[in-house]
Amino acid sequence: MKLARAVIIGGIVALLSLVVLGHLEGDNALALNPSARDCDNNSIIYCGAITPDELATKYAQNKTGDLPALYSHYGISATMINAKSQKQGYVTKAGDVYYNGKVVAKKAISVGRQYNTGSWAVGIDGRTYYERYTGTNYAAGVDAIAVHIWFDANGKFVAAVMYSCGNALIATPVEVPTVACDTLTVEKISRTQYRLTGKAHATGGATIKAIHYYAFDSVSKPVVGVAGPDGQSTSTVTMTIPNPGTYKLQAIALTSMGNTSSDGCTKSVVVDQEPCPIPGKENLPKNSPQCVEDKPGVSITKMVNNAEHQTVLVGSIYEYEISVKNTGNVPLKDVVVTDTAPAGVAFISASSGEITGGTWRNTLPTLAVGESLSFTIAAKIAAYKAGVIKNIACVETPTVPGGNPDDCDDATVETVRMIDVCDLRSHTIVRINEKDFNGDHMTKDVSQCEDLKVCRLSDKTVVTIKKSQFDAQLYSKTLNDCVPKPQPTPPVTPPTVELPHTGIIDTFGSSLGLGSLVGASHYYVASRRSVR
Repeated sequence: MKLARAVIIGGIVALLSLVVLGHLEGDNALALNPSARDCDNNSIIYCGAITPDELATKYAQNKTGDLPALYSHYGISATMINAKSQKQGYVTKAGDVYYNGKVVAKKAISVGRQYNTGSWAVGIDGRTYYERYTGTNYAAGVDAIAVHIWFDANGKFVAAVMYSCGNALIATPVEVPTVACDTLTVEKISRTQYRLTGKAHATGGATIKAIHYYAFDSVSKPVVGVAGPDGQSTSTVTMTIPNPGTYKLQAIALTSMGNTSSDGCTKSVVVDQEPCPIPGKENLPKNSPQCVEDKPGVSITKMVNNAEHQTVLVGSIYEYEISVKNTGNVPLKDVVVTDTAPAGVAFISASSGEITGGTWRNTLPTLAVGESLSFTIAAKIAAYKAGVIKNIACVETPTVPGGNPDDCDDATVETVRMIDVCDLRSHTIVRINEKDFNGDHMTKDVSQCEDLKVCRLSDKTVVTIKKSQFDAQLYSKTLNDCVPKPQPTPPVTPPTVELPHTGIIDTFGSSLGLGSLVGASHYYVASRRSVR
């Protein structure tokens, strides 16, 4: 069976190339001298009409005034002539009409304007013409005359006109062999199986050999082929198309005249995707992203000023950011998000939802798969509070089984205690976070940065310094130390009367007097240093 199917599919292109689309072609009647002309009074068209164009032209000229009526009497209309779609054939002396090497009509009778032996009169539209069997007046040595031939839609002979004289010709049509693929019906058995029934017919001695069935993909490539029983013009087969997609199904009739199909033997089917095996989702294809077990999920994240932890100033407004996301594979319903302010924290406003009694609440009717929504809450801390303040937000939805709430997250803040200190480096009072206090160059005694008037000892000048700059070696807090003290007046020494130097006694006395002066000077200087 597999081998047979392979052979069938392998031969599809060849079969299609042989499908009968038209079964009549033109004869080349050169051997019959189609250019010969009869220019006599018996001619319906004087000197005849050799080509379709010439026939149409002379028909339109209608010099004799009777062409439309006469030709119409023999089944030849103006439409047929002007279409110029007639074929080239010939009629023999025996009365047989040939086309494409085959007899298409017999017992031909032509019409002329004059009586000849064997003719009989016929009246057409008030005029008399003469019919006769062909051959009764053929010239000696002439066995056949070229003719224009018209066929109906089934290839059956209708009428003819002789090239040489334009005389109309009728004959008894010979049954034309015909074949056709009539219908194809398709019944779906399962997702991949179809029951196909094809019907074809043959006439005029033609025969139906079998009907073959094919499935073509979107690029017209044959993918499945099934052969019907031999010798049957109606057959039914079962076809399996394993892969999903859109396919053209076609029945092709194999006949003695070639292979043929039709629009009636062509159908289109869609093979669905394999269904999802999960209960309740059978209407989805197996490869659908939704063909998975329901796993609802939700998550929440919370930040404060875009961080997990922040230090905030007492009395200043800051923001909590809350984001809720559907992390599962099914939509969520009635999603409730809540956040209760901890002690010391006051909620001021929110981007959505309501704040009641220190609790913010926001209900989301739905949250699509993968969807994420964010909200903000403005808050502030009225008074300093030591330590870390934790704020927790939670989310709950009945779609997610299990705990209540389904998820929570927190963010933390801490407040700042600001103090004034004296910076000993710059001798200025500055405000800092208490945790930044550094005793190496700071003092909480801000009076150390206050101004202090002192006496600078180096130059006895009163100057203003910071208390923290005071050094007892350089400055005195006693401003009077910078007041100049009066200088004592030295005693007046009476002039000395020099006595004559007469001996040792005199010399000793002189020395004693000089020593007394030196000693007095020493004690005077010492007393001045003591005063200073």
